[in-house]
Amino acid sequence: MMKFKLLFISFCIVCLWIGSGESETIDISLDQVNKKLTNGSNKEWILDRFKTIMGQKKKCNSGKSYTFYENGKVVITECINNTLSKKEFTWAVTEENELDKILTIGKKTYYILFRDLPTSELMRLRKKSDSKKEITVDMEFRYEED
Repeated sequence: MMKFKLLFISFCIVCLWIGSGESETIDISLDQVNKKLTNGSNKEWILDRFKTIMGQKKKCNSGKSYTFYENGKVVITECINNTLSKKEFTWAVTEENELDKILTIGKKTYYILFRDLPTSELMRLRKKSDSKKEITVDMEFRYEED
C-alpha cells in the first residue's frame, strides 16, 4: 500500500510539472544552456531560500544556492551549522544526445532541464541512480530577477 501511495504522489507531481501549461525547454543548444545558467556573466540559482539570524553576520538557519559564472566556475553557498559556507567548483555542459544535456559540477554529473514561468525560471538537476536499489534524485532551483 505504501508503494502505491508513493507511486501515486510521484505521478501527481509529474502531471503538475507537465500539465501546468508552462514551457519546459527541452531542445536547447549548449550555448543556450550556458546563457540560461549564467545570464551572460553570473546567475544565482536558489535551491533552498536562505533564512538568516538577525543581528549576526553570516548566521543562518537554512539555505542553499548555486551561482554559475560564465568562466566555468560555480560557487555553492550553503548554511551548515548556522554558518554560511562557500565552496567553489568548475562546471561544464555537454550533450549526451540531441535532447539530453549533462551538467558536470566538479566530479558530479546531472541531467539539466529548464522551465520558464511568468515571473521566474526553474532549473532541474537530475542525478539518475546507477541501480534499481538507489533512487533518482531531482534538485529544483529557482531564479527570480531582483
